[in-house]
Amino acid sequence: MSFKKTLTNIIFTGALALGGLSEQAKATLYDDFSSPTLNTSKWDVRQDYEGWAFSDEYGIENGVFHTQTNNARDTGTFLVPKHQFVAGDTFEYDLNYNGGTGNRVSMLFVNKQNRYGLVGNWNGSGNQSFGTYHIKLEFLENGIKSNFQDLDFSFPGGILPTTSNAPYEIYIGMRTGGNGTAHFDYDNFYINGVPEPATLSLLALGSLALLKKRKNKI
Repeated sequence: MSFKKTLTNIIFTGALALGGLSEQAKATLYDDFSSPTLNTSKWDVRQDYEGWAFSDEYGIENGVFHTQTNNARDTGTFLVPKHQFVAGDTFEYDLNYNGGTGNRVSMLFVNKQNRYGLVGNWNGSGNQSFGTYHIKLEFLENGIKSNFQDLDFSFPGGILPTTSNAPYEIYIGMRTGGNGTAHFDYDNFYINGVPEPATLSLLALGSLALLKKRKNKI
């Protein structure tokens, strides 16, 4: 076999492997809350890790994860996905910002070290209109790229810094402070995971098998 033909086969094999990776990397539905009860194999529901009380209302309602504080005070209710996010993962979801007064915000907590207010109003920062927002998080080795910045727009380029490197545990949810009431609902969570090592090994073995098969036909 000529060097040129061998090189062509290697490139072809690599393309097949990359095709497999592309299929693996497509975003898949994590949860759309179509079940009337929360899937506890995928989620924990936790208070604000600083000890603030749960919101007045929380749980699955009409196909969304519903959170609402009606009596102004410090509250926090968070969905915690049972997934450790690594560099290359993405996580995205729809946020329905339905109402609120005073200090209220939909937040992201990372490794119980960093907290970011993405949509809402806190001490005059934010002031987004009520409506539906699509949030996308892209996890880096040290930081998270978000299509929504912190409320005070202090992180140019949308990179939210993290104190520790990946992997990340994240909290997604709402917080009200002091004079705040809020109504935030969450839906349509999609995850785009990095292929597991076992999947990468299978792709590599498949590529080698294809290359060997082609070699034997020469």
